[in-house]
Amino acid sequence: MNTPYIQFQAGYESLNMQMSYMHDAELLLNKLAHDVKGAYHDSNQNHYDTFLSNYHDNGKRVTRSQYLYNITIVSLYGLFEQFIESQIEGYVKLVTVSVNEYNLLPQKMRDTHCDLTLKYALKNLEDRYLNEQDKDRNHQSLIMSLYHSLGNGIGDFSLVGKVYSNHSSNFRYELITTLFNNIGVDRVIDQTLSLEGYLDYYKDFFGLDDSAGHNEIVSNLNEEILELVQRRNRIAHGAKEDNILSYTFLKEKCIFFDRLCYGIFRIADKTISYHLMEIEMTNNGAFEFEVPTNFFNKKCVFGFSIKGLDDIKQNKCIYEGQVVYLKSVACGIIEKHFIESIYFNGQSEDIFETTENFDCGIKLRNLENIKDYKGFVFYFS
Repeated sequence: MNTPYIQFQAGYESLNMQMSYMHDAELLLNKLAHDVKGAYHDSNQNHYDTFLSNYHDNGKRVTRSQYLYNITIVSLYGLFEQFIESQIEGYVKLVTVSVNEYNLLPQKMRDTHCDLTLKYALKNLEDRYLNEQDKDRNHQSLIMSLYHSLGNGIGDFSLVGKVYSNHSSNFRYELITTLFNNIGVDRVIDQTLSLEGYLDYYKDFFGLDDSAGHNEIVSNLNEEILELVQRRNRIAHGAKEDNILSYTFLKEKCIFFDRLCYGIFRIADKTISYHLMEIEMTNNGAFEFEVPTNFFNKKCVFGFSIKGLDDIKQNKCIYEGQVVYLKSVACGIIEKHFIESIYFNGQSEDIFETTENFDCGIKLRNLENIKDYKGFVFYFS
């Protein structure tokens, strides 16, 4: 799932190297001009004079600054766009291969699948850059994908990642949010504020004070993405840019989008991990138990005092070594653990069977900070 960000990083490092080279070469050219101006004339002087006259006049320096600006903005937007598309397509592929039934896909992906597939199929037929044979092949693949998914939805269904990454406009904040919403990742950019260090970074980058609220920061994120889009569009349409960013500001902008892409990757990865664990729980037949009623922190034991357990949860075996899933819908987290030891009605046991009323304690393997799991529901497979 980290492949799209690794690809972005590779492009980012390449762009950074080109920017640094052009910037440092300009500084070296200025130094050469200064040194030659005050140097004693020798046989090589004419070569230096010719070189400087060709490349050091003010007009050509401005042209090179414009070129550095153009290549940075266009490349940065291209890397950003490719990252978003690849992240979404990779997400869809990973989820699809992890399930054997269509109805086990995340609800949001199923809700949008039919409509998005038909829209993409229509766009494919209208694509003037494809020959008729390729159009027919793509169209048949899309329709068959939809048919198998909605037919029996078992075993042979497939989803086309480009259906979910397809877009007809530039990657603005609203579009990115919508595309990720369509695959079950809600408010992907907003959620980056919850990542460690991101809130302070955003405030510092935008020059906001400590009292800046969530909406103000999100508004600035929206504007920053929009500005990159607008600058890229002006360059693409040959418009003259009067507000060329300096090398320092270009570097800061590149760092910002690298940080943003990493944050989006982190949020998407967390969400897909949650979905994949839900799928694993379903495949393993995990049954929902209860939320712990007590936390014995020193012994790292979760305590349960069960009164009137639902009939459907009775007569279930709980034993040492059993797989346990801890799930919090509010936090969007599912963790997989194993039972290390069990206490049933005050006695140490290897295994017990649930009844209507009982007390038990469960210690999980290699889990110490159990106080962090208040509100988590236990599921046993």
